[in-house]
Amino acid sequence: MRYSYFLFTLFALSWSAEVHAQQYQPPVNDVLAKAMDYRIYQDTVITTVNWLLHSSLDRDIQTRREAEKFLVGWLNGCPQTINLNGTIAPIMNKKNSPYHIDLLTAYVGAMAVFEIQHPNNKSQDTIQLAGVDGVLTLYQYNIPLLYKDKSIRNYIRLKKNGQLSQWIHDQLK
Repeated sequence: MRYSYFLFTLFALSWSAEVHAQQYQPPVNDVLAKAMDYRIYQDTVITTVNWLLHSSLDRDIQTRREAEKFLVGWLNGCPQTINLNGTIAPIMNKKNSPYHIDLLTAYVGAMAVFEIQHPNNKSQDTIQLAGVDGVLTLYQYNIPLLYKDKSIRNYIRLKKNGQLSQWIHDQLK
């Protein structure tokens, strides 16, 4: 009985994630001219990043690219500053991975969401941790595509052992 319940729950969760992923539409004709425009789109940025992190890299590729284009456009002109750490960011920017853009987008997108949701928290440790957690979320939804990435597996190991936060802190010194 427990096994049947587990399978049903697993099916329901995967189905609801798939339905959620299908419902996302990236913004079109967005106007990002002045500071207030960026504030208006903050909820859309959060929705976009959540969709990017929780959807499969090999489905809805055109929608994914449009979502990434919106997010990068928003980040480029946003009055808030997202700081990429030179030690942490290159791990997501491996040119030999076909998904390096997706990993980097997950990293900066998750940091942007954190900064939107916590405007008074300026701790770079916490912001960078949010970015890495975004990469780990994307990874969890795409293990079959990204299973060989040793650096992400290292993040998972550090997080599992409760050492990820300290590792990020050490990288920022």
